[in-house]
Amino acid sequence: MAIKHRSSVARGAVQFKQFVAIGLLLIGGLAFACTALADPPPQENLLEVKTYKVKTSDGEVYLLDKITLPDGGTKWVERFGRRPNGPGPGFDGREGFGDRAPPARLTPPGIDAAAAGKAAIAAYDKNGDGVISGDELDKCPAIKSSLKRYDNDGDGKVTAEAIAARIKKWQATRIGAMPVQISLELDGEKLDGATVTLEPEAFLGPNMPTITGKSNGRGFVNLMVDPRTRPGVPPGLYKVKVSKMVDDKETIPARYNTDTELGVEVAMDNRDLMNGLKFKLTSK
Repeated sequence: MAIKHRSSVARGAVQFKQFVAIGLLLIGGLAFACTALADPPPQENLLEVKTYKVKTSDGEVYLLDKITLPDGGTKWVERFGRRPNGPGPGFDGREGFGDRAPPARLTPPGIDAAAAGKAAIAAYDKNGDGVISGDELDKCPAIKSSLKRYDNDGDGKVTAEAIAARIKKWQATRIGAMPVQISLELDGEKLDGATVTLEPEAFLGPNMPTITGKSNGRGFVNLMVDPRTRPGVPPGLYKVKVSKMVDDKETIPARYNTDTELGVEVAMDNRDLMNGLKFKLTSK
């Protein structure tokens, strides 16, 4: 009887281990599926996406998506945040490119972080207390929309040092451009044919580009500096301006363009960018 009891316990232990293993596999599979869904760039109007590993001259390995467009052209987008730790088996630094060299890696625009922090305070600190806070944040909607990443102690105040630290964090990622997709609605309806402008904050300096795009019939717009040379948006702080002219008359309220209250921080840790930005505008 004692032997039978030990056998029963052993079988129970094995069954428990099998149950735990199956559970871990299911959790791992779900995590993998979520990662796979989050990784690729938006597929709208794309024919084909292939991913390649590329090794830089200093030995770093990262991922590029080669996107074939409907017109037959191609563009390359770095798969941010998904770089492998090293080359895979048999990887020679030119995998997938045949006799062609890989496209040049995009680098972020040059920004003097300390100078930008001081310039931001000079531009938006109207009461002279050395910080941006309260109503002052309304004039800098990009920081306001990402306040938790700038207000480290939760007092609602943004310092020059906090802004400089965020800029250095962008620079540390070495990401030159990120995909940015915006979805627009006006009074609950998809906004077609609107011009969307990402206007960089002036305190970031002269190297930041202004980026424009036009929304399609579904209210979507994919923003990029240039689909061939810089397919994406450099990390930074941007005012978002939405305009639609009909018979030479602006149909979008000023609070979304000339006096915009819309803004975005383009950064790798801004999770809102992963699923696309959604702006629901109202005409009244």
